[in-house]
Amino acid sequence: STATRHYSIQRQSDGMQLALVHSLGVWVDLRTGKPIRIPESLLTDFADNIVL
Repeated sequence: STATRHYSIQRQSDGMQLALVHSLGVWVDLRTGKPIRIPESLLTDFADNIVL
């Protein structure tokens, strides 16, 4: 499975947006090199931030 994260980096003094970042994470079985489902423990930890 994959997870996309979005970040906005802003200058504290005036709030100006300095960067907008998107990152894509893929969970992979290290033995097979194939994608796997996101572990349930991580889904639970990030539940408040998941948008479907």
